[in-house]
Amino acid sequence: MSDRTEVACQLAIMMKARKLVANQFTKQAAARNKDGDECDPLCDDAITFCSVGALVRYIGKDSMYELWPFVECMGFFRPSLLMDFHDSHTKAEVLAKFDEGIAKLGAKIPAFDDAA
Repeated sequence: MSDRTEVACQLAIMMKARKLVANQFTKQAAARNKDGDECDPLCDDAITFCSVGALVRYIGKDSMYELWPFVECMGFFRPSLLMDFHDSHTKAEVLAKFDEGIAKLGAKIPAFDDAA
């Protein structure tokens, strides 16, 4: 996979995760089921998500290695710091961090005219 394709895939995941958090927000858990109980973000019963849970949902596995590029572009050193931010800030502030990450990833994709 080319670097451009990899970044485009990361951008798509980041945008989907942002939308999931915007529409199905929770705190103090990676994900919750319809009863409000904590569950795995990859589980079919998960209906609300924190930032890390939403990223895990679209990455398809819970792996620090896989999460790192996403949390790094949002300004965090590791996923646990993003979780702490998510739990201690408003939904608007969390979505602003997603927007920051989306902008950083988008800037990594050269314009079509610049692509070789």
